[in-house]
Amino acid sequence: LMPNLDALCAGSVSGLIQSLMDFSIGAELTASSCKKKLTDAMPRDVTPSNIGQAGTPEVFEHRRLGDEDSSAHARRLLFGGGRESTATFCAVDVSSMAWYLAQAGIAINTAANQKAGAVCPPKNFWGGSVVKGRFYKQSEAFCAVSITGAIYGFLQAIKYIQMAFVQCSDTWSFAAMCGAGIDGMLAAMDGVAFAGSSMHLSCDELRNAPALAPRTQAALVNNALGNSGNFGRRLATEAPEGVDDLQSRFATPEDAWKSIGFDVSSPDSDLRSVEPLQPSAEHVLGLLREEAPTPAAPEPRGLLGGQHFCTN
Repeated sequence: LMPNLDALCAGSVSGLIQSLMDFSIGAELTASSCKKKLTDAMPRDVTPSNIGQAGTPEVFEHRRLGDEDSSAHARRLLFGGGRESTATFCAVDVSSMAWYLAQAGIAINTAANQKAGAVCPPKNFWGGSVVKGRFYKQSEAFCAVSITGAIYGFLQAIKYIQMAFVQCSDTWSFAAMCGAGIDGMLAAMDGVAFAGSSMHLSCDELRNAPALAPRTQAALVNNALGNSGNFGRRLATEAPEGVDDLQSRFATPEDAWKSIGFDVSSPDSDLRSVEPLQPSAEHVLGLLREEAPTPAAPEPRGLLGGQHFCTN
């Protein structure tokens, strides 16, 4: 089963763009948190969950939704959304850490496991490494995808572990935030090599190659690119139960829909008049302008207990 090179190419391009954006995010986090004066200026009753909210000391200039509503509280994407928001970020940190560790493991498995492609170390058409021709370069690119993918997974996991120290405890740890920013930049730089190697293969080399070495064919059959986690789709090699029966009964998806009374190809189909369920713009604006309750007094403990500052 050959992988979809179009999907892998699109995933590689998206991954490259994501890595460039991640670098700017890491740089911004580094610039804002790797400052000693930030620790000294932060009031002790201001936490990651309540910064910028009503009833807490002013730390930064408030950012309003609009000049016409000066009573709106400051809104921030990363901190200051309340305990529920911070707890959600904590869950995202933990799940992302587990995901990227799994991605690193999958990339290592693709690099070394014979049943998953064993794309490392790179070899030429005859299985050696003395003659470094076109087939060796193909194998080398496959190996580069797996190695950079493993490094990328570990770096991203470390970044989310560091952010979890802040968001899971509702405690300011600017050293952890600084480390997460630096690690995010390193992960982004590795991500450029990761996505770039895959993009070279899926968008160019494998499409234009006059022939593929047996080692390259085996890597493709085992979906070495997709299993390396290069932002492409990792689809199952076997169709889900019932798909074969549907394909034997219906020539197209449109025929399957017609069997249950829906003609999706007709311009007069009832499906075309169904409005999607979505909140109105007025409802969304009302949520954004909703007044947050003023806390009676700052609570002395974080989400998981302890002080609001990490001490050395």
